[in-house]
Order: sequence, then structure tokens, then C-alpha cells
Amino acid sequence: VMRSPGGIGAGREMGHFVGLLDIFGMEAFEVNGYEQLLINYANERLQSLFITEAVEVVRAEFISEGIRTELIESPDNAAVIELFEGKAIPGVGSEPGLFALLNEETSSPKPPDDERFIEALHRRFKGHPAYLQPDPRSSSSAKP
Repeated sequence: VMRSPGGIGAGREMGHFVGLLDIFGMEAFEVNGYEQLLINYANERLQSLFITEAVEVVRAEFISEGIRTELIESPDNAAVIELFEGKAIPGVGSEPGLFALLNEETSSPKPPDDERFIEALHRRFKGHPAYLQPDPRSSSSAKP
């Protein structure tokens, strides 16, 4: 390499810094469409990949070098991803996720019905740690 490309801050001493990527969490709007659902799902998958590839790999390296890591916590969004994708149960099969339930609702011989789909979600995810069922007495949806 004869010359490195310039960029933001070229020619200045940058010093030490920490850069953060924040894509964890859901956006909640008054009305969420299918596109927002897919954006939220993609963000959750990207966050999971980032934690696995960046945080956990570095943690393993620290452990191999004898550096204590038990005080380092990283967020775990496995429950949210399970909500979207479903849950495999070894030797039994799987429990459907939101995408499978949506597919079932839209491919049924009956016309798609929002209320039927919502009831299916409530039944399937009752008690799930990542599922917030709105209070039926409230006109607005659950807040994140």
C-alpha cells in the first residue's frame, strides 16, 4: 500500500474512542404495518449476530487470556427472535412463531381476519417473556 485513503478526520489525531451500534429494540408506532414488522425482525436478527460475532468472540478471547469477564453482560434477545420464528422442541417438533401464525391466517380458505389472528397470538404467546398483550380496556397498544 503506497497511500491510505483519506476520510473524516484525515490528518488529525483521533485519539481513543468507543463506537456503539444501537439497533436493539422495537419501534412502536400507533399503527405498525407489515413492513415495520419486517424491519423490527431484521433489527433483532442483526443485533443477535452483532452480539455473537463481536461481544461473545471478544469475551472468549478475554477468557483465553485469563481476563475476568463475569461482570460483563451482553443483552440476549433470543426470546424476541423465538417470538418471530417459533421454538424447536427436540424430539417433539416445534411451536409456531408469529410468522408461522401469520402465514396460517393468510393462507386459510377463510378470509384473513385481524381479530382471529390477534386471538391466535394471545393464545400462543400467553406468558411468553417477550410478548406484551395489550390491556383490552385500553384503546392504545402496549408500550415497549
